[in-house]
Amino acid sequence: MAIAIHPSVDGGFKPAANDFAGGTLVCKCAQDPVEVSLKSQTAHNHACGCTKCWKPKGAVFAVIAVVPRDKVSVTKNAGKLAIVDPTATIHRVTNTYLLPRFRFVPRVSFHPDAAGTLSSARILTWQVSRHEQALRPGGPAETVAFRQPPRLLDFKDEGGRIALRYQAPPGGGFFVAAMTFDAGWRATLDGAPLPLYPTAACQIGVRLPEGEHRLELRYHERLLVPGALVTLLALAAGGAFLAITGRRLRPAPPLA
Repeated sequence: MAIAIHPSVDGGFKPAANDFAGGTLVCKCAQDPVEVSLKSQTAHNHACGCTKCWKPKGAVFAVIAVVPRDKVSVTKNAGKLAIVDPTATIHRVTNTYLLPRFRFVPRVSFHPDAAGTLSSARILTWQVSRHEQALRPGGPAETVAFRQPPRLLDFKDEGGRIALRYQAPPGGGFFVAAMTFDAGWRATLDGAPLPLYPTAACQIGVRLPEGEHRLELRYHERLLVPGALVTLLALAAGGAFLAITGRRLRPAPPLA
């Protein structure tokens, strides 16, 4: 059975156009789409499974086309783009207006109240992939910048359980999971409890210490235990009722 990895290659490879000399790529943003101009044929295509390359929904791998830097330029709305890792040989570019499910952010501001968190996000036009806003009730207002993002060593997403092993440079990092913040989520770092912070978009934020660690996010259904108790009590009451009713309906013994 074949494994689907990307819609552009699942049905077989299509031959490249020999006379292709460039063109214009336009993103699918409804407002202010980014336009990129290519002035040469691509050097090669390859499938990539790393966490830095964008993947369409349902795809396991990304498909990357490589072109010389002097043959590619952003002609419209370049302000929406940012290089994922400036130190890498191949510069992968992301649209900062599109939020991946999981991400490390280069800067975070903590606010003691929700009003300040939302106000700052609006002022910065919700560019939360560059500068995240997080709520820290009772804590001081603080902005922390990270020179380099943590390096992801291992990652597992099992829905209600997210586990990652990372290595962060001095200063640590800030990790955001694009899932609705809920009190049922718990975080542990190497097995020890770690606080969670709701972001301006009501997503899950975690401040990561430097070094190599294992972070785990796990969801605990708060109503699971009370619900189970109610169910058990209902079953016990039902069983008792049936037992009492059965005794009452039992036929009387025959007269001697």
